[in-house]
Amino acid sequence: MLTAEGLVVTDLFSADEIAYAAVTTGQVTDFLKAKARGATSPLPKRMGRPVGEWVRQKTGLVLVEVKLPGSGLPCRYCKGESLSKAYVAKGFKSLGDGRLDENLARHYTEAGREYFATPEGQAELARLVHFIKVRKVNPKR
Repeated sequence: MLTAEGLVVTDLFSADEIAYAAVTTGQVTDFLKAKARGATSPLPKRMGRPVGEWVRQKTGLVLVEVKLPGSGLPCRYCKGESLSKAYVAKGFKSLGDGRLDENLARHYTEAGREYFATPEGQAELARLVHFIKVRKVNPKR
């Protein structure tokens, strides 16, 4: 497809980016070695993410970020995030010791403080607090 458009990989990626991808993704390295030997097999259908790289799936302005000691990635709540999920994040649930509002306020981002000061933000915060109180943590984790 790239050749049909007159493009080559180096038009899209720098030599450093190509080298990084080859080194950090063993499947790509194996493919390039096989290609050098003359093999014509395509790239594997599913290539895993390199270890240590995390791709954030949520989009939007981060309003709350809870990073607990000993836990992995921080729990984040983004502006306008859907609360229709079945479970609440363990980091958010751990704040609910009877003073959820106060505990959650310590984890607002700067943008969260500004947004939650508005009437629209207060309504969204009330939905978030209710969600944390009512929902259960995923039992599989």
